[in-house]
Amino acid sequence: EMFPGAAELCDGSDNNCDNKTDSGMNVFWTGNGDGFSWSDELNWSQMMVPLPCQHVFIQTQDTVIVDGYESVKSITIGSPARCEVLQEALLRVDTQNESNHSCLNVNGSLSNYGRVDVENSTADGIIISGTLTNYGRIYINGVQANSVLSMMGSSLENQGLIKLKD
Repeated sequence: EMFPGAAELCDGSDNNCDNKTDSGMNVFWTGNGDGFSWSDELNWSQMMVPLPCQHVFIQTQDTVIVDGYESVKSITIGSPARCEVLQEALLRVDTQNESNHSCLNVNGSLSNYGRVDVENSTADGIIISGTLTNYGRIYINGVQANSVLSMMGSSLENQGLIKLKD
């Protein structure tokens, strides 16, 4: 349904009537807005902040700052990209049990000072090929393969909490 206030769906339509149309399942960081804020819709390929039903790809040399509550289906942080979750922020990554899709792929760098929730993956929860530094909290729930898979040459520094839930 389409009406003001409706939930935006990944269907290429303007469900909530705000004159912005999502670009389907995949959204890419462009950095064409302020160049650092996740919440600046001009930084994204679809000119709106990613939706909970979308796969996010950050492939630039930028540092992307998550400073609020954000929810997506999956994230791939390419090398040399960086992503930082600030102290009061929450980044929720829920693949919604989409077949053979990992939640969080860190090829570049992820620094967490807040909270990251990784949920409902039929594959791996977090795959680290780059660097993950955790000073905050990471909760991993409903992952059917490896909760955290650290590849050869990667780095995981945990000075916070990483908690696996059933």
